Amino acid sequence: MLPGCAKHPAEPVNKPILVQLYPESIDLGQSFNALQTGHSTLAIDCKNVSPDAVIVFASYALPADLTPRDAPPNCLMASTIPDVLLKKPGIFDVYIRDAKGESNHAEFIVRP
Repeated sequence: MLPGCAKHPAEPVNKPILVQLYPESIDLGQSFNALQTGHSTLAIDCKNVSPDAVIVFASYALPADLTPRDAPPNCLMASTIPDVLLKKPGIFDVYIRDAKGESNHAEFIVRP
Protein backbone atom coordinates (compact mmCIF):
# COMPACT_ATOMS: atom_id res chain seq x y z
CA MET A 1 0.00 0.00 0.00
CA LEU A 2 1.24 3.51 -0.79
CA PRO A 3 2.14 5.81 2.12
CA GLY A 4 -0.80 7.98 3.17
CA CYS A 5 -3.41 5.63 1.69
CA ALA A 6 -6.04 4.21 4.01
CA LYS A 7 -7.03 0.56 4.04
CA HIS A 8 -10.67 1.54 4.00
CA PRO A 9 -12.27 4.27 1.92
CA ALA A 10 -13.43 7.34 3.83
CA GLU A 11 -17.01 7.48 5.01
CA PRO A 12 -19.22 9.11 2.38
CA VAL A 13 -19.95 12.76 3.05
CA ASN A 14 -23.59 13.72 2.67
CA LYS A 15 -23.25 17.11 1.02
CA PRO A 16 -26.23 19.44 1.12
CA ILE A 17 -28.81 19.00 -1.61
CA LEU A 18 -30.84 21.90 -3.00
CA VAL A 19 -34.21 20.44 -4.03
CA GLN A 20 -36.31 23.48 -4.99
CA LEU A 21 -36.28 27.29 -4.81
CA TYR A 22 -39.42 29.17 -3.72
CA PRO A 23 -39.89 31.15 -5.89
CA GLU A 24 -37.67 30.27 -8.85
CA SER A 25 -38.32 33.57 -10.63
CA ILE A 26 -39.86 37.01 -10.15
CA ASP A 27 -40.58 40.14 -12.16
CA LEU A 28 -38.27 43.09 -11.53
CA GLY A 29 -39.55 45.04 -8.51
CA GLN A 30 -41.78 42.20 -7.28
CA SER A 31 -41.48 41.25 -3.61
CA PHE A 32 -41.84 37.59 -2.65
CA ASN A 33 -42.46 35.66 0.56
CA ALA A 34 -42.43 39.13 2.15
CA LEU A 35 -41.82 39.55 5.85
CA GLN A 36 -43.60 42.17 7.94
CA THR A 37 -40.61 44.42 7.25
CA GLY A 38 -41.38 44.18 3.54
CA HIS A 39 -38.13 42.35 2.73
CA SER A 40 -38.28 39.43 0.32
CA THR A 41 -37.38 35.96 1.57
CA LEU A 42 -36.06 33.09 -0.52
CA ALA A 43 -37.07 29.62 0.69
CA ILE A 44 -35.26 26.44 -0.31
CA ASP A 45 -36.43 22.86 0.01
CA CYS A 46 -33.27 20.96 0.95
CA LYS A 47 -31.68 17.78 2.33
CA ASN A 48 -28.56 16.94 4.38
CA VAL A 49 -28.04 20.51 5.58
CA SER A 50 -26.07 21.35 8.73
CA PRO A 51 -27.14 24.12 11.14
CA ASP A 52 -24.09 26.18 10.05
CA ALA A 53 -25.34 26.36 6.44
CA VAL A 54 -25.70 29.56 4.45
CA ILE A 55 -27.52 30.33 1.23
CA VAL A 56 -25.19 31.69 -1.43
CA PHE A 57 -27.08 34.07 -3.73
CA ALA A 58 -25.14 35.73 -6.58
CA SER A 59 -21.85 35.04 -4.72
CA TYR A 60 -23.14 36.58 -1.45
CA ALA A 61 -23.29 34.24 1.56
CA LEU A 62 -26.53 34.97 3.40
CA PRO A 63 -27.42 33.69 6.88
CA ALA A 64 -30.37 31.34 6.82
CA ASP A 65 -32.96 29.83 9.13
CA LEU A 66 -33.12 26.04 8.97
CA THR A 67 -36.31 24.11 9.78
CA PRO A 68 -36.62 20.30 9.78
CA ARG A 69 -39.32 19.11 7.41
CA ASP A 70 -41.21 15.81 7.28
CA ALA A 71 -38.53 13.28 8.22
CA PRO A 72 -34.75 13.84 8.34
CA PRO A 73 -32.77 14.66 6.29
CA ASN A 74 -35.46 16.88 4.68
CA CYS A 75 -35.45 20.55 5.63
CA LEU A 76 -36.48 24.04 4.63
CA MET A 77 -34.07 27.00 4.58
CA ALA A 78 -35.03 30.64 4.35
CA SER A 79 -33.05 33.84 3.99
CA THR A 80 -33.87 37.50 3.47
CA ILE A 81 -32.52 38.69 0.12
CA PRO A 82 -31.12 42.24 0.25
CA ASP A 83 -33.02 44.57 -2.10
CA VAL A 84 -29.76 45.63 -3.76
CA LEU A 85 -29.37 42.09 -5.16
CA LEU A 86 -32.79 42.29 -6.85
CA LYS A 87 -32.49 45.71 -8.53
CA LYS A 88 -31.45 44.39 -11.96
CA PRO A 89 -32.89 41.69 -14.18
CA GLY A 90 -30.74 38.62 -14.63
CA ILE A 91 -30.07 35.02 -13.80
CA PHE A 92 -28.49 34.51 -10.39
CA ASP A 93 -26.63 31.44 -9.14
CA VAL A 94 -27.97 30.00 -5.87
CA TYR A 95 -26.62 27.15 -3.76
CA ILE A 96 -26.21 25.98 -0.16
CA ARG A 97 -22.83 25.85 1.57
CA ASP A 98 -22.01 24.22 4.90
CA ALA A 99 -19.05 22.47 6.54
CA LYS A 100 -19.63 19.40 4.33
CA GLY A 101 -19.37 21.35 1.08
CA GLU A 102 -21.56 22.92 -1.58
CA SER A 103 -24.90 21.71 -2.85
CA ASN A 104 -25.94 21.51 -6.46
CA HIS A 105 -26.66 24.93 -7.98
CA ALA A 106 -29.96 26.44 -9.15
CA GLU A 107 -30.89 29.59 -11.06
CA PHE A 108 -33.01 32.40 -9.65
CA ILE A 109 -34.39 34.60 -12.44
CA VAL A 110 -35.36 38.26 -12.18
CA ARG A 111 -37.34 39.07 -15.33
CA PRO A 112 -37.35 42.65 -16.79
